[in-house]
Amino acid sequence: MLADAAARKSAFYGALAQAHMLSASAGLLLMGVAALAVMSPIISGLAIGHVGAPSIALGILYFAAARLLYAVEVRATPAMEKHDAHPGVSLRSAIVKCIVAGAAVTAAGALIAVSADRISEEAGISQSAMGVLFVGAATSLPEIVSVLAAIRLNAYDLAAGNLFGSNMFNILVLVVDDVTYLEGPLLRDASPSLAATAVVAMMMTGVVMAAMRFAREKRMTAIDSAAGVVLFILYALNVWLIAAAGTA
Repeated sequence: MLADAAARKSAFYGALAQAHMLSASAGLLLMGVAALAVMSPIISGLAIGHVGAPSIALGILYFAAARLLYAVEVRATPAMEKHDAHPGVSLRSAIVKCIVAGAAVTAAGALIAVSADRISEEAGISQSAMGVLFVGAATSLPEIVSVLAAIRLNAYDLAAGNLFGSNMFNILVLVVDDVTYLEGPLLRDASPSLAATAVVAMMMTGVVMAAMRFAREKRMTAIDSAAGVVLFILYALNVWLIAAAGTA
């Protein structure tokens, strides 16, 4: 929604490559498996050792989807002449800056988790609500900056790839968490209220996919505007559901 608002010169959804449909579909599949596991104690209780079977399935599906996405992109992307869009930045410098920035974000994320847990205890807010409403928003700030920067460069596909790829990778994080969580399957102990967030996220992804499919003009369209409104409503609905569950 923010990316669409920032893309003033042309319709954001209409300018995106249809290849993003595949990554969006993969995200829907992963979120659906996670939501089903959280909602069903029978499924979330299945495990190999202390790692939940749904988490193992999510890991397999993630890497299968990533491999398929790579194969599709290689086949669909035509050979392009190499050009230096940023002559003042060498490849080595760009890699170093990326690593340093990533390390800083990692350190900040650890501090956010500790602080959020403390706030949750002191304020009487559930960890689920704190994670979705506050930690999720805080950890998404670097992603927002990256997307808006890509929009300024007219790199709409880069912005969309960041968003859809982040959705997929965030599900993979659950797999890593489950492996390090030694008390049993992680999703078995997760709050059922988190399933609502997963379902809303799937609905929002569906809205974006519909906008990509039908808003093919390279200018602002009614579909882009309508998609933004629906996405805002769905996000507000998710906030209300989580807040209500956290205070129940």
